[in-house]
Formats: sequence, C-alpha cells, structure tokens
Amino acid sequence: MQSQRRRFDSAHAIALLALFVALAGGAYAATQVRKNSVTSASVRNGSLKGVDVKDDSLTGKDVKESSLGQVANAQAAQSAQSAQSAQTAASAQSFDGVRKIDYRNNQTGTTDTILSFRGMELRATCSAASATITNLTLDLHTTPAATANASMLRALQPTGPDPNERSGEVSIVRGGALAAGGTLTVIPGSTSIDTLSDSSAPNFIQGEGQIVYRTDADVVTVVYHAFVDHTAASTGYCELFGNAIAQ
Repeated sequence: MQSQRRRFDSAHAIALLALFVALAGGAYAATQVRKNSVTSASVRNGSLKGVDVKDDSLTGKDVKESSLGQVANAQAAQSAQSAQSAQTAASAQSFDGVRKIDYRNNQTGTTDTILSFRGMELRATCSAASATITNLTLDLHTTPAATANASMLRALQPTGPDPNERSGEVSIVRGGALAAGGTLTVIPGSTSIDTLSDSSAPNFIQGEGQIVYRTDADVVTVVYHAFVDHTAASTGYCELFGNAIAQ
C-alpha cells in the first residue's frame, strides 16, 4: 500500500510537472505575436499611451486635422513671434538715426525750424521781396562746436518750350568750422549773388543740395531738394524736402 502510494505520488508529481511545462510553453507562445496580427479589436480603448508610439512615426495622414486645437508649442511659437514683432516695432519707434524734412511756406516771411537733429537746426525763411520776387534762405545753427559743409547745384527757370526743363546750373559751396552756437548760411537771401531766388536775372529757382554736419558725437548727412516759385508774390511759395541721416 505504501508502495502504491509512493508510485501514485510520483506519477502525480510527474503529471503536475508536465502540466506546468505545458502551461509555461503556452504562455511563452502567447508572447510571440505574429507580425501584423494585432488589430483594433485586440487593443482595449484608451489603453495606449504616448510611450507606446514610436517618436516621429505618425504622419499627417494619421491625424484628423479638424479635431486638433492649438497645441502648446504652436501657442508658444506664436507668443514668441508676437513678442519679436513687438520688440522690432519698439526698436523701430525708438530709432533716432533718420529724420524727414518736409517744408512748404507761402511767403509768410517767418523763420521756421524745419529740422532739429543731433545738435543742429535747419532754419528756413520764405518771403516776398516784391510783387514778383520770392526769396528762400536756409541757415544751419549748431549747439555744440561743429564742422559743417554745404554744397548745392542750382538751376535756372525754364527758358524753352518744356516747362520741366532746367538749365544754367551753378554750384554753391560753403562751410567750415563753427563755434558752439554758430550759424552757417547754406542758401543766402536776395542780397547775395549766389541766392536761390527769382530776384535775379535770369532767375535761379531750383537747387539740389547736400550738407555734412560733424561733431565729436555724430556725423549727419542731409540731402535736400529746394524750389522757389517764380509767379506773383500773392501766389508764390518755397519748398524744401529731403532726409537727414546720422552715422
């Protein structure tokens, strides 16, 4: 009886061992999934995570664009772009290297400051010297000690059939060292023989000029166009426009 029980126990143990081996083999086989055999039905909804997907493996075709909101990175990029735009606008607004000159006066005889920039001022006067004479004067005033040089190429009023034609160019060159608070006459008045005015014969009415102004801190270049109307004093005018650029 004891012998039978021992044989039974041994057989039982062998059977159990075989069962365990079979189960282990099945479990091992279950981990070996055939390629392309996993389908949507094999996966529980909501169980996959970002770590289960290979980086940079999804493409645009895998995503329904209409279901997407604005993602954090896009918001950050947009914020950065907006900040950059604001910074650029602020920089442009605070930039102090260029000034525009836009002056027109109908013979009022008043002296107007048409440019105040980097320690210098340009002052223009448009006046009627007589019933048919219009004069334009332009002076440069400096606050610090400076050097200023001016040149202008002026032209006569039209003499031919083309009203836009200019001829008889004459150059005016002036300049030198200026003490603090000094003044340089860039375009003199009607009492000078090199004026820009229709008081001469023939009449000088148009000029293209350049001014270079230098201090210890700045170099400013002014490029301008000046014009004097040569009609009657009641309708004549002066104009001067251009740009000043600091370096």
